[in-house]
Amino acid sequence: MCARPKFLVHKNKQRLTKLAQYLIRSRRIEKNNRAEIVTMPSRDIKRENRKEAKAEKAARIQSSIEKQLLERLNDGTYNSAYKFSTSQYLSELQSDEEKRTLFKTNRQFSRKHKELEYEIDENINR
Repeated sequence: MCARPKFLVHKNKQRLTKLAQYLIRSRRIEKNNRAEIVTMPSRDIKRENRKEAKAEKAARIQSSIEKQLLERLNDGTYNSAYKFSTSQYLSELQSDEEKRTLFKTNRQFSRKHKELEYEIDENINR
């Protein structure tokens, strides 16, 4: 019977050592915490691309509607419906466009974004 308790004491010591080493390891890992790299599934990337394409298409439609409305406003189609000076409205629009162009020139784009912007501008002009 004397051999049995020594064996149990030894096993418990080993278990205690294993737990202590586990805690030391986990503390060291927490200390050296670095950013985790997360990959995006291709399905999500494709979904985002579809959403962006739809948004670009909607933006193009909206800008074409704005242009048509401005042309109608300039032609005098809506003179009786609105009671404000069209010249003042057009000057505000021009100042807004100037602000947008300044903002666009100040932004820094990566090469890919520049190419995308160039392609989008070509499509709008057509």
